[in-house]
Amino acid sequence: IGPGAIGAPLAAWLADAGHRVTVLARGPNGGRIREHGIVWATREPKDTGTSRVDVVDALSAAPKPDAVLFAMKSSSLQAAADAVLETFGKDVLVIGLQNGLEAHRVLPPRFPRTCFGIVHWNGFIEPDGTFVSQKRGPLLVTRGPWTRDEDLALAHTIFARALPSVRSPFGRDAAPVSYTHLTLPTSDL
Repeated sequence: IGPGAIGAPLAAWLADAGHRVTVLARGPNGGRIREHGIVWATREPKDTGTSRVDVVDALSAAPKPDAVLFAMKSSSLQAAADAVLETFGKDVLVIGLQNGLEAHRVLPPRFPRTCFGIVHWNGFIEPDGTFVSQKRGPLLVTRGPWTRDEDLALAHTIFARALPSVRSPFGRDAAPVSYTHLTLPTSDL
């Protein structure tokens, strides 16, 4: 859910790795993906592709998933989580990819099988609709407070076929695979 700057390339890479991927996409993005597939590019290393995925404009039209990836902005997460809960029930494996802590507040109380993906790349959408990523991965996969080790392993396996990924039961392990780059004006030093 949420085939934007992060979700669309991730859906494409998962489909290219052999997963059956269905995206919930409405409006211009949905029409473009239906008609042309997900057109993506990476900058490091330079790579391009077009990937076909199934597109639905309502969750009720989607097949029962093995996992649901939430890749939308945090402000839309609660409504999307409620819709997934209503459509597929609480026992589906869900993976939140949001910045910040909202996913940690919203997903685990609804879904005991919650994992989180910490994305270590930037993305944007070109005016022509191409989804551009800085690079393909890495992705740190961690788990929610009630998530079983088997579910964390499953979530990691899903991603590992498509892009570099690391799994850890502890989100604090994000530090070794990420860094922060700050650019300060010299007057602030």
